[in-house]
Amino acid sequence: MKPVDGGGGLGIWLIEHADQLHSVVKQLVQTMNYGGRGFSGFIVESALIGDEFSLQGVVHQGHPQALTCCQKVIEQHRDAEGCVSFYESGHVAMAAAALPVSFSSLMTFCCETFGYRQGAFHIDFIVVNGVPHFLEMGFRLSGMGVATLVQEATGINWAEVTFRLEAGGALPVFAFTTPGAIGQLRLRQPAQLQAAERWIDQHQQGALLPPLRLPALQVSSRSSLYADLTRHAGILATFSLTATAREPIMTTFQQVIAAQPVAARRDKVCAG
Repeated sequence: MKPVDGGGGLGIWLIEHADQLHSVVKQLVQTMNYGGRGFSGFIVESALIGDEFSLQGVVHQGHPQALTCCQKVIEQHRDAEGCVSFYESGHVAMAAAALPVSFSSLMTFCCETFGYRQGAFHIDFIVVNGVPHFLEMGFRLSGMGVATLVQEATGINWAEVTFRLEAGGALPVFAFTTPGAIGQLRLRQPAQLQAAERWIDQHQQGALLPPLRLPALQVSSRSSLYADLTRHAGILATFSLTATAREPIMTTFQQVIAAQPVAARRDKVCAG
């Protein structure tokens, strides 16, 4: 169950049992949306259990070109009543030099279906038994550090290419100059930060990127900035790691986020 006008995973809940429905609805009604307003409505979707991915790219005169494919790191949060919400904690990016046929077909189908002909796109989907299922699509550059990952994984400045197309320029011929995979994992729990520090020390790989050091704020749950601050201001550090393939990075990231389950806390209500 999710809001129709949320964003960044805010207010998305997995209902495993019918008796959790009332609790989830109550949570959604009480959750403050970005900008200090309530949600305008909610939708119910069938849950798909699989691996989540996203494609980042550009489309020019109706012809899409993927730049990167990211596998997502999803962190679950189970509240005191057993209801499950989610954080999108990280991404592992690879250059889209050789996409699976099913991924390319989905990309083309999405751009054609939504009539998108010019600019940047971001497509989210989930793979179940080898089949990609569409989740959502945005006509934009990605946030949460993904735009930086695109450049690190490909050597291509995604924003620069996008603005060039919007200004009437031609689609360049892309040469993906950075083979391998690169991942970033946002750490919210002290135990996760300690686990990442231990892993880096033991393997002499990776790095911790410090977050912006904002002053500590005491914010009311009714503040217009409550969702923004509880969703984005609690990052302790970002664990950056490169490898020749996606799998070892995903394995390491899963070990780090499992160091301590996300605790149920009042200041995490809007981070669901």
